[in-house]
Amino acid sequence: MEKKDLLDLDFDFLVDNQQAKPQPNTSEPEEDKDDDGKRRVTVKFEGQDHVVSWYEGTASSDVMEAILCACDCILESGFELVDSDGKTVDFHKSNAIKSGEVYHLYKGEEMKEFRSILGDKWRKVKITVNPLRHAEAQRAIEIMQIGSNLLKYTGKGIPHIRQFQLSGDMQRVFWYSGSKPQSETCIDMMLVENVAVGGQASPLVKKSLPMFSNISFGVVYKHKGKERTVNITCKDELEFDLWVCGIKALSYYFKGLSISKLELLSHSRRFNECIEKKQIGESTKIFFSPLPKEDSKKTLENYVIKRLRSKEELYENNMRIEGRLANLRDEVDEATDSLNVEPESKMEGYKILSAQESEADDSLQLRNRMNELLDSCAKENEQVKHDLAAVVEEPGKDLEHENELKRIDAKLWKIEIDIENVLDMIKRIKKQSDVTWKERFKNWFPKIF
Repeated sequence: MEKKDLLDLDFDFLVDNQQAKPQPNTSEPEEDKDDDGKRRVTVKFEGQDHVVSWYEGTASSDVMEAILCACDCILESGFELVDSDGKTVDFHKSNAIKSGEVYHLYKGEEMKEFRSILGDKWRKVKITVNPLRHAEAQRAIEIMQIGSNLLKYTGKGIPHIRQFQLSGDMQRVFWYSGSKPQSETCIDMMLVENVAVGGQASPLVKKSLPMFSNISFGVVYKHKGKERTVNITCKDELEFDLWVCGIKALSYYFKGLSISKLELLSHSRRFNECIEKKQIGESTKIFFSPLPKEDSKKTLENYVIKRLRSKEELYENNMRIEGRLANLRDEVDEATDSLNVEPESKMEGYKILSAQESEADDSLQLRNRMNELLDSCAKENEQVKHDLAAVVEEPGKDLEHENELKRIDAKLWKIEIDIENVLDMIKRIKKQSDVTWKERFKNWFPKIF
């Protein structure tokens, strides 16, 4: 019988009742059977109810296996099941489970004698598979293609925020810089040699922002035959976990290599802590859940925003941003008109694009990203206006008032960063357009003369 990896399980076994072992009371009370002809029990764990059901006539041995698998999926460690009388269920007895009962699940010793039913928990983290089959990699790629504001370090160790994004074909990670061409701000995933984290992090990161070395990483890659390193600091631990996971997975994928979950997520502190506690199920949930409250305070923005600005100062900034966004929309429309963007083509699977296709794909992504950022900034800035209007000073609530102003200030800071990102993208398009006209003139000149 195959174990189903779900929390709320519905085991529908159509097995001849003659296979069931004799039970003291073979005819269960009519009230224990629901209208759909199923029997049910409820397993309670940490305040949540998990229902396991089976059809009337299912063999008792299969029912016991269903309960075992359900408990293993809920807790994913050694466990014991206790009935309403406080007695531990003996899974060796086929008549130990009673339909309609409520059972309580607790941590306990691992039942090695049932390993043939439950399987090897470690297999799903140790087995090597196609990198893009890992759910964590898929989640990371989704976030990377949306784009993130990451702190990048210059060659002299000076940090500045840049918008990083994964290309549509997933072959390249690039960042937007108004002073450099795209060929100089791009990492080919096939040419990534290493992702350095933790103790391997660059001395530049340790020197500039040592308190954030745990959420910093360096991507070592080949560029025009030479080795380069891009050093990055993320805003928090979740962003760090996802970006390192995504770059690792894509690097392995484009090299045709397989990777285990244990290796793919080895950079994550929270994943490693779950593995040490043998919490296999919990170890993979962290990539799909927000940071715990104690970790959510250790962010880059909390470090950057130190001075408390007044409500009046924040309102002035809010109005100034509104004016900038109105002007910027016209600049974006003018800049995107110069982009030579072909209609978006549908890709079958993950095919390798030609250089020309990649350039068109990147241009389309650039145009879309600028409009997305402007729409997002306008929406967030409007929300800030409403938030500021709702801020009222009340006696005895100074701390609450200050925290709300800091939260609004952080929002405005993020909006300003995205405005700078859009300006960098416009500068890049204008430079690209100038280069294109120079190339065209070179081609036309011999024909004219």
